[in-house]
Parts: sequence; structure tokens; C-alpha cells
Amino acid sequence: MSSYLNDNKIKNIYYMLAYTFRKNISFKEKRMLSVEKFENIYDMFSVLLTVLVNNQLKRGLARNYIEIKGSLKRIKGSINISETIQKNVMINNEMICEYDEFSENVIINQIIKTTMYFLIKSNKVTNKKYVQELKKTMLFFKEVDIINPNLIRWNTLQYNSNNKTYKFILNICYLILHGLIIKRENDKMLFLEFVDDQSVEKLFENFIKEFYIRHMPELNAKSSKIKWNITNNSIITLLPEMKTDVELTYGNKKLIIDAKYYSKILQKNKLYDKSTYHSNNLYQIFTYVKNEDKYKTGNVSGMLLYAETNEEKFEPTIIEIDTNKFYIDSIDLTSDFDTICKKLIEIGTNFKNQ
Repeated sequence: MSSYLNDNKIKNIYYMLAYTFRKNISFKEKRMLSVEKFENIYDMFSVLLTVLVNNQLKRGLARNYIEIKGSLKRIKGSINISETIQKNVMINNEMICEYDEFSENVIINQIIKTTMYFLIKSNKVTNKKYVQELKKTMLFFKEVDIINPNLIRWNTLQYNSNNKTYKFILNICYLILHGLIIKRENDKMLFLEFVDDQSVEKLFENFIKEFYIRHMPELNAKSSKIKWNITNNSIITLLPEMKTDVELTYGNKKLIIDAKYYSKILQKNKLYDKSTYHSNNLYQIFTYVKNEDKYKTGNVSGMLLYAETNEEKFEPTIIEIDTNKFYIDSIDLTSDFDTICKKLIEIGTNFKNQ
């Protein structure tokens, strides 16, 4: 599943990240990144990572106590007697000691250094200036180890008031280390994978929600769980959870937006040689709306909002079932960011006025 990258699309991925983590990026950084012209997404991430890490260096790298074990001439901490005897280090007047040291060599710094190292070694950053900046930044991590990216347990990372500024940086590291795959084919950049479709879809839906929170707060954008409208409570535990991507509320009206990221918006029916909407998506948004509008007021609408990722042209569609309206629309990620913003404002305004 591939789609051609252009400079707008690279920047739009950055902008979506910036909205999702808007508290972590200053206006100055946004402006600097917006005027850079990137050959590929690796170039963009290398600049973004360099800027963020240099800002963190000004604040200071995180430190913590780590356990050190080594052969020492002077006793420090506790002596590991069994290893001292086993390794026969006493002939050199040494002892195997175990002690704690306040160090920068902690996992969150190791992840950052590892990410910079692999970006440099991958040869995927095409601009030599960006590579040099990464190398200069990495010099400040001399006391930090490079680790195996496959052994990083991302779900165990913990943040507190002392290291909360690391969160956005480590999210960027996650995206880089989880295999952005870009190659040239017929002189065009192919965007084969951005982590995976599910991860980009999550980024896309978070961006939509954060956009409405910031620019149209009157729509009370949020995600929420929808309860199944059934009388037999004994089977509720057997049913899948219904959690909306984005939910807009204005007065007594509600619009449930299901954000989708596919390389193709339409699916091809080979038997009848025609294109149709993905049926699973339609069933899902229909189920959400009908269960939310349990009193059949018609005040709840649904929207499938696709991220266009190739040259496929798509016309917006409105379907009315009973008293509920269902919209199928798209946002072209290859257009400039102002166009994307105008499209979201248009969707929000139409919802308010319907």
C-alpha cells in the first residue's frame, strides 16, 4: 500500500503531530520547521528531533540512580564476594563491587541516542547538514549507551514532573525506530509505511479532535464510549466496545466522526467490476449513530472522514437512513495545511448550521 509523498504531505504529518502534542512545540520551532523544504520524512524528523533534543539539553538531561557492578581497588557500595572469588580479581588487589551511581545513562536518554544513531547510520537523511547537526547533538550523550531498539519496552516508560518534557521526543523516537520505509521508484518518493496504517489513523483522529478543541471550542470535541441500546444486559460483556474517534456536540445536536486512513478510500468489487465504500466502515458508523440516538430524535449524525493518501478523486456523499444523516467525506493530505484547516472549519460550520 503506497502513496506518493510530496513536501506538503511530509509537513502535514508534522503539523498533525504538532497539534497532537501542541504544548511541546513552541511557535518559534513551528515557524522554523514550516519554512524548511524537506526531501523526505526522514529529513523532517531529523530536524525536529535535533530541535527538540537541543531544547532538552538546555533544560538538562534526566538523571537517576542506576546500579553499577565493577572491579575496583577501593571498596564502593557492597562487595559481591562470590564473583570476587570466581573471577579471582583479588590477585590484583581488587574486589567486585555493586553500587548506585547518579547517571544520565537512563532508558529515556538511551532511546534518544539510539534513535539519533540509527537515523545517521541509515543513510536515509539526504541533507548532509541535517546529519551533521544530529552528530553534533549526539556528542552530548557520551555517557549514554546505545541499545537494541527491539528490546525497548515502550509501554513501561513512565513520566513525571521532572521528565514530562521527554514525552513528545520519545513519541518521535518511537515513530522513527518503528520503521519508516521510504524508497525511490521511477523518480518518485514512495510512502510505503508510516509505522502502520493503524498508527497513522490514530494520529489523524487525534489531530482532528485537537483541531476542533483549539479552533472551534463551542463544538466540545471529545472521544467517548457509546452504550449498547439493548435490553438484555447479560450479553453486553460479549459485545465489542464502542469508542468514538471524535464527537462534536452543539446544542442538542451531535456529530460522530470516524476517522479513517487507507491507501484507497474505495474498495474494488472484482465480481461486478465496480468500486464501493468499505462496508465495515459503514456498518460501524451506522451502529454508533443508531445506538447513540436511542430515542430516534434524528439529532445524531455520523461521518466517515477519510485521509486521502493518493491521487484517487473522491466526491463527498450524504446518506439519510430513517431520521439520521451519514456523511462520507475526505481530507487531502497532499494539499497545503491551510486547505486542510479550511476543510475542517467547513465541516464544523456545516454541522452547526444543519
